[in-house]
Amino acid sequence: MRFRVNRQLSIVLVLILSVGGGMAPVSAQEDQDTATAPADWLDEPAPYNPEEFPKWARDLRRGEIIALGAFPVAMIVSGIGYQLGRFAYQSIDAGQVQPEYAPGFFSPQTGPRYTNSESVGLIVSGALISVGVAVADFLLGRIEEGDTR
Repeated sequence: MRFRVNRQLSIVLVLILSVGGGMAPVSAQEDQDTATAPADWLDEPAPYNPEEFPKWARDLRRGEIIALGAFPVAMIVSGIGYQLGRFAYQSIDAGQVQPEYAPGFFSPQTGPRYTNSESVGLIVSGALISVGVAVADFLLGRIEEGDTR
């Protein structure tokens, strides 16, 4: 019986709070704060100037963005490359084509799956490829600027 009363009480409280009875003081406080706020508080923030951050910090941020953006593509490339290599190796080792190791959607549903070490290797190779893309972008940017230090 106690469970039923607690359940009914909690349902009533949820209904009261969802209707908005508990939200009125918060919205009234919010309106009061906005009315007394200084006018510059509502303005758009000014964009950053290039001089606000050192060049190495901007280069590092650009590299981070490029590496994270390239990671999904690098994972696809490393996965396709590994599947092609595994298919070729297994086919050469057996002396005939091994269709269960065929890459991508050419393989049957019952084909061999990746082991844990293979999955970790694919993730690491994808990360290395994406970092390589970021380093290549950094080096090409340095060459373009004429700074070869």
